[in-house]
Amino acid sequence: NCPRADSLANALRHSSQQLAVGDEALVKLGNTVCHPDAHAAYEATSVLLQAAPGVPGWVDSRVGALMTLYRPREALAVLESSDELKREDLFGWNNRRMFLLHILGRYQDALQATTELRLMNPDDPFLDRYEMRQLAALGKVDSVEKLLEVRLTKTNRSGLAGEDLLFAGAELKSHGFREAGLRACNRGVEWLAARPSGERVRAKETWAMALVCAERWNEARRAFQERLAADSLDHGARGGLGAAAFRAGDRAAADSADQFLARYELDHRAVFGRAVLATLRGDREGAIRSLQWAVDHGVHWGELHLISTDFASLEGDSRVQAILHPNR
Repeated sequence: NCPRADSLANALRHSSQQLAVGDEALVKLGNTVCHPDAHAAYEATSVLLQAAPGVPGWVDSRVGALMTLYRPREALAVLESSDELKREDLFGWNNRRMFLLHILGRYQDALQATTELRLMNPDDPFLDRYEMRQLAALGKVDSVEKLLEVRLTKTNRSGLAGEDLLFAGAELKSHGFREAGLRACNRGVEWLAARPSGERVRAKETWAMALVCAERWNEARRAFQERLAADSLDHGARGGLGAAAFRAGDRAAADSADQFLARYELDHRAVFGRAVLATLRGDREGAIRSLQWAVDHGVHWGELHLISTDFASLEGDSRVQAILHPNR
């Protein structure tokens, strides 16, 4: 209940009775539940864990803050040092560890962590995707495709098969296997297109990203335009529209999207969209500046990873390597 929490926080701030340091940190940490702020969460847990080391909930919040701040090596060190958190939630602990190992490029270790997760909970619906991610990173394209087919036998009758195909395609493309990724993404588009129209309306974001992954730029433009018709301030859709327009050869539409996003210079999604557009235009310095700001202010690893191929032309720059692949 965020309104009530905000009222309580405001009352405490304006109280004549001064809060103790630990109580103030608790209020700050609690406020991040309704108003996510990784910097505030990190600062609050620094105070709380100094007073009471090892409290699992605070350790978990600290790891989450470090992940959001894109400091994976520190996050992994905090996670692996917490026996209390590991005892309290072994599956959750190993799940986060798997993600961090992957971000750090330790793909074989991440695959082993995925295997351990499967032993703990073989029915977890996301484990096949996690395994496909590690296999793609290790260059085992055939294994990804075989696992995908097994996965589709489970999800073909549900609304998940299209997302599975998109996930596999995006992972393959992000690790350099463009043709295999395109095959999966095009299958995903066809699968989604065959679903009842109402389902596609409810999954507008998935539909648009599947078209982007399949590099069907004009269709992707229409999908992003539909999203913007529902929410003109969907900066992710605006950036996607601009990038799709640029790739379709419509520079004027891409510039229009960029000019719109420039009005929201303190919104990380808008700035991230401008980083992609600057990359496509060949503006290296502008792209790196916008990308660094967006990462510093809230763009998380999943967003970076999903469209990391958009920054392929910058990959040789050590500054970009440090942003996309920190602490490697």
